[in-house]
Amino acid sequence: MQRGTTNLMGDLLTPGWPSTAHAYRLKIEDAKLPKIPCQPIGYNDARVLLEKIGGAPAPGAWKGGLTGVAYNLGPELLDQYRSYRLRLNTHNTLQVHRSYNVIATIRGDVEPDRYVLLGNHRDAWGYGAADPSSGTAQMLETARVLGQLITEGWRPRRTLVLCSWGAEEYGLIGSTEWVEEHVNKLQERAVMYLNTDTCVRGPIINAASSPLFWDSITMITKMVPGVRGGATVYEEWEAYHAVRNRTSPEMETLGSGSDHASFAFYCGIPCLNLGFRIDKNKHDIISKYPSYHTGYDTFYMMDQNMDPGFRIHQGCSRVAALTLRYFADSVLLPYSLEHLPKAMKDALDALRKGGKRDKLISIYDKYYLLEESLMNFTYKSTIFSRVLKEKRSENLDPLTIRAINDQMMKLEQVFILPAGLPGRPQIRHAVFAPSQFDSYASSSFPGITDLLYNMEKLTDIERQKREEQIKRHLSDLTIMMQRAASFLKDFHVI
Repeated sequence: MQRGTTNLMGDLLTPGWPSTAHAYRLKIEDAKLPKIPCQPIGYNDARVLLEKIGGAPAPGAWKGGLTGVAYNLGPELLDQYRSYRLRLNTHNTLQVHRSYNVIATIRGDVEPDRYVLLGNHRDAWGYGAADPSSGTAQMLETARVLGQLITEGWRPRRTLVLCSWGAEEYGLIGSTEWVEEHVNKLQERAVMYLNTDTCVRGPIINAASSPLFWDSITMITKMVPGVRGGATVYEEWEAYHAVRNRTSPEMETLGSGSDHASFAFYCGIPCLNLGFRIDKNKHDIISKYPSYHTGYDTFYMMDQNMDPGFRIHQGCSRVAALTLRYFADSVLLPYSLEHLPKAMKDALDALRKGGKRDKLISIYDKYYLLEESLMNFTYKSTIFSRVLKEKRSENLDPLTIRAINDQMMKLEQVFILPAGLPGRPQIRHAVFAPSQFDSYASSSFPGITDLLYNMEKLTDIERQKREEQIKRHLSDLTIMMQRAASFLKDFHVI
């Protein structure tokens, strides 16, 4: 069993505020700490327990690959083991420890108050050769290359910020507390955040991100040599998806589980989570990689099995370095603006296919206003992008360039709910954020997904309350969509 936590964000003793030396802290008994004791065990120990459990059979998706194990749900034991008793001894202790972030900056030459950030955590469960040290190795190599460029006379247009986070595995504490401390400055000045938690899980690039980056990712991966013999990383990526009958690589929005979470879901800053994952065409049943969060995540495993020759490390660093330079040096920020409303439309279309749209209409008769507002946002973003392509940056004055960049940079912040999603104050992005029921996976319109979850199991009173929440949330989404269209309408270049 792997260790780790992904549903928590930050220090639970200072919710919503930075955990600095002078911060007020809740008493431990008042904090919302997990209440269920947990003890990670290996599969040999798990077999001894699982083979004795009776009850109903587990769903197919819950069944593992241990031979001789029926995979039942319990809670009772099989008849021949009814006299057995199980005692779980845990040795968790509640302690307060100091954790550190290490932040390095390369000051921008033209726009020093605009930040392009790269981050990776350095704490690990066990030896952590892949998670997080493959990402740390990438960041150190990227820093070395940038330093070499500086000695040759290069300076970035915008400030580069390199972040080594502490205490990620305990609930994204280092990055969350830093974001909470600098939230106003980040929302005003951050161009993007690039996260590289585990650079190497396998040979296939995985670049989950804000839709604003999708064109840039495609372009940059076409510039980087392949890591498994192909001409470029993009060609290998394309060949991987061709096996799955896709005409082009599938672009993903962000899930949680790493240090981009507070930047993306709390601040609304465009983020990219970069790494190389397992080839699912060959190993479809493996979710991450076999040694994930275990004592087997060693340098020997990495050197001999996962990345002999460290070509994948090199590919990850090349993609990261080019991305940083592209967003640090481009005069007009290279966002793919039109992909943002398109991804939203795809998400609403998915609700239609799943039958959820009809359910939402039956609850809220003004649901159509959300779709109309999205159509208007799509139109405004198309006009904005078209005019921007017609203008040459060298023909624009510096203040106009600054204004255009700020409009694009802050667009996603329009979709930030100040109070957070229903029941989740730390998750404030109303369009692209993880579901409450699967924090690793990406999700679009997570508030809708969460509010519809298990509605059929509610009592009449609970259902009425939930329906009111749905009405309010759909109204909020409609207003934000209208604001996004208005945000792009005020484009004084036209």
